[in-house]
Amino acid sequence: MIPLAEHIDRLAHHTKAIQETAYHIKRDYAGGPGPFTRAVLETHLGDLIRDVDPSELGLFDLITPVVNRPQEHDPRNAPHPEIARAEFPGATPLRKPPSRREDPHKAPEIEPEVYAKAALKYIDRYEFIRPMPRAYSQAALITEQLVIIRSKIQNLNETLKHAQAAEAPDMKSLADVEEQRVKELQEL
Repeated sequence: MIPLAEHIDRLAHHTKAIQETAYHIKRDYAGGPGPFTRAVLETHLGDLIRDVDPSELGLFDLITPVVNRPQEHDPRNAPHPEIARAEFPGATPLRKPPSRREDPHKAPEIEPEVYAKAALKYIDRYEFIRPMPRAYSQAALITEQLVIIRSKIQNLNETLKHAQAAEAPDMKSLADVEEQRVKELQEL
């Protein structure tokens, strides 16, 4: 890792080079400076530089570039680490295209467990960027409640099947009652 002093020296060198180049451009430019020129020449770059917020730390990663030529063991020739955006893979299959058997115009119904698990995955992924204990506990509670509710639904469905089977009248008796009603209506 490059020490902070070297970063500052390199930044100061680049700033000085920009100022010198801008001075030469300004000197060679005969017309009055436009808004862009004034913005570049009169802006103090030091005012634009700030420390990283803790919530922004996980958005970028330091990577060491791979060099194809053989490296000497001289630290001055070693490649400098580069900043790259962190990758955030999707946590749900929500973007999965519908299969051929499914109607492409009808959106498939996605189970609530998928959303709850996706929320937990995203909270875990962003944990090192910004801890979210309350959101994690709420998502975990929702997942637990879904398990309980699914078991209650299963029990109620079984109870309903048993109740319907016990209450089902005998077909022979139903036929006898209907025949009796038909005879009564014919006699009137």
